[in-house]
Parts: sequence; C-alpha cells; structure tokens
Amino acid sequence: MAVLTAEGQVLGSVTGLDRRYVQCRIAGDPRQHFIPLAAVARAGEVVRLHLSHREVLTIL
Repeated sequence: MAVLTAEGQVLGSVTGLDRRYVQCRIAGDPRQHFIPLAAVARAGEVVRLHLSHREVLTIL
C-alpha cells in the first residue's frame, strides 16, 4: 500500500502498523521508517498524510 504526502507525492510503501505508527519503506532507503498515526489524514487503498514531503522528512 502506497504512502502519499499532502501534495500527492509517493513517499514509500506500508510494511506494517502498530498502535501508534505506520511502518514504511522509502524507495532507495533500506531502513524502516515510523510515521505517527497522527500524521495520517486518511487510509484506504493508499495512506494519505496531512504533512508535506518536507514536513515528513523532519519527523523521520
């Protein structure tokens, strides 16, 4: 499942979920990243964040 920024840019793909975070991988980066659920605007076929790409990079 894709993770999209507020601008609609693909950030990465979901690799897991827990009670407080969406776990994802970003293309070209082998590390696992954790995005707080508070940053998720909505989820369905994709996970849409309410943060811009720049804002996401500051919390990773």
